[in-house]
Amino acid sequence: MDAIFLRRLQRRHRIATSRSHTLSFFLKTAFLLQSTLAILFFIFSTGAFAATASLSWDANTESDLSGYKVYFGTAPGSYGTPVNVGNTTSYTVSGLSDGTYYFAVTAFDTSGNESGFSNEVSKTLSTADTTPPVISNIAASNVSDDSASISWTTNEAADSQIEYGTSTSYGTFSTLNTALVTSHSGTLTGLSSETLYYYRVLSRDAAGNLTTSGGDSFTTAAGPDTVPPAITAVSSGNLSETGVTITWTTDEVADTQIEYGTTTSYGSFTALDTGLVTAHSQNITGLSAGTTYHFRVLSKDIANNLATSGDNTFTTNTPPGDTDGPVISGINVGDISADGASITWTTDEGASSQVEYGTTSAYGSSSPLSTALVTSHSRSLTGLSASTVYFYRVLSKDAAGNLSSSGGGTFTTAASSIDTVNPVISNVVVQNITSDRATLIWTTDEPATSQVEFGLTESYGSSTTKDETLLMNHQQTLTGLSALSTYHFRVKSGDAVGNLAISGDADFKTAASDSADTTAPADVEDFTANGAAASVVLSWTNPSDSDFAGVRIRFRTDDFPSDINDGELLGDISGGPGAAMKMTHDGLAENVTYYYLAASYDGNGNFQTTVFASATTSAVAKTDNSAPASGGGGGCGMIRPGGGEPPKPGDAAAMLSLMGLLFLMLLKTVLFKATRVVNGPLH
Repeated sequence: MDAIFLRRLQRRHRIATSRSHTLSFFLKTAFLLQSTLAILFFIFSTGAFAATASLSWDANTESDLSGYKVYFGTAPGSYGTPVNVGNTTSYTVSGLSDGTYYFAVTAFDTSGNESGFSNEVSKTLSTADTTPPVISNIAASNVSDDSASISWTTNEAADSQIEYGTSTSYGTFSTLNTALVTSHSGTLTGLSSETLYYYRVLSRDAAGNLTTSGGDSFTTAAGPDTVPPAITAVSSGNLSETGVTITWTTDEVADTQIEYGTTTSYGSFTALDTGLVTAHSQNITGLSAGTTYHFRVLSKDIANNLATSGDNTFTTNTPPGDTDGPVISGINVGDISADGASITWTTDEGASSQVEYGTTSAYGSSSPLSTALVTSHSRSLTGLSASTVYFYRVLSKDAAGNLSSSGGGTFTTAASSIDTVNPVISNVVVQNITSDRATLIWTTDEPATSQVEFGLTESYGSSTTKDETLLMNHQQTLTGLSALSTYHFRVKSGDAVGNLAISGDADFKTAASDSADTTAPADVEDFTANGAAASVVLSWTNPSDSDFAGVRIRFRTDDFPSDINDGELLGDISGGPGAAMKMTHDGLAENVTYYYLAASYDGNGNFQTTVFASATTSAVAKTDNSAPASGGGGGCGMIRPGGGEPPKPGDAAAMLSLMGLLFLMLLKTVLFKATRVVNGPLH
């Protein structure tokens, strides 16, 4: 009986032991499998000619773990010979060429048992482009007097720019065209005519590799003719009682015409001769004998540029035996004012011009005599008395000395007008402000005097010396001022009859004295910019100068700001001397490079502007891409290359793998408890 019980007990022990070993092997294999279901994984490419991929994963916690194998290939699920990387949780695959690679990891124990593949991850690798574009087929076309088109090609897409000038130093750039193309063109404008220009073209590819061509040149065409002919040697000849011949020359071929008359208003033209010549000659006929004529010559070149000479005169011949005086007609009095009038008349032949006038019919005064022999006459009377009746008559003498006098006439001068209107002051400007002086300028609508009242309050208290010169453009300089002080002022101008105009109150501030601090504090130190998601983090150390007041930061997105007024203002940041500073510039565009200038300054407004930094923002993550936290049993998560790429279809597979991992862990726990229930504790 005891023997039978012993055999049953031994048999039960063998069954329990067998079950335990089978369960242990199953759990062990399952644990090896679940330890590689997800990989903590990142890939980056380096080197100029080959790329590398760096892999990492969570450690397996099995006591008999021997190591890991890394599989990779150029197609999903298709791998080459694995690499036994030993018992380490990271490995770098090197010597890879450009292309997309797929990676997976397995674990194996000391007995050679190997788990299934982890989730598969992939990455496309590319080597850095360090080869600049190749420029060819450079040509200049459509060359005019003020522009030219330049074209060229590149063997890869690149931007376009032209450097040009009137020497091989060039000196001028066309506007940069950032479009990446292989066929390039640009137009240079604002060029000078008939000028040799040197040029070269520049193209930069997407990787920033720049190529500059060798030098070429072109010559602009002659510009349009805008210069009128030059008229010289104007002369009159062949004078008769009724005609004359006028000759002149031009420096280029042009047509021929004369404008003439008995006054400088002319009024008559010869027929236009459209023949283009340089030696010109025309006859004027139908003139009055013994008469002085005014004339000017006109010539227009083939480009329709018209030249007109100055005024010239000639006097026709007097008939022999002339004893008749000129016939006077058309007498008129005009432009009557309080102190003057104008008398006009005509004669039937060329004659002199004069007017006798006075407050009685005895006259007593005469206008200046004009000896010019004309048929249209005009004389001005000045210095007359207001509201007064004047008697007058006109006198004209022809070339033969025959004098004619008109009958008497009268006119009454206008009443006197008294000026009671002040000058109008405008355009008051303060300029050339220094620590102890400033210059004021202004204008008036009539000639007037100049003076400035000024002081530290609106009560003024000081004034410049009055300038009695009657001017419409005024200037006064204030001297003996105090530095960094606000001065009130008003300007004053009086016209010839004493009407005084005074401007409203205005003020200005004088500059710092020459002995004031003009030295800026030192530059900020360690000025850096680091790009983040739609933001840039700036950091620096303030200078230790005792008079340091703050740091002004400005930025642009196309180039560094050139000074404290260029670009957009980020802000004025204070902080103590020598303090370490940090600020975030957020709300920015994604994947854009921002260029910063940091200018330290003191309390007197002295700036340092020589510190720059730049950074490129990254994209804002659209979903939560963080890996699940690792737990017991070697669970792991995934970090995508770049840390911020949008989710891809592979992410769903990673989630399914994680769900499988959790299921296996739960199964292990259930089976372990079941074993203890069925078999009892194992000793």
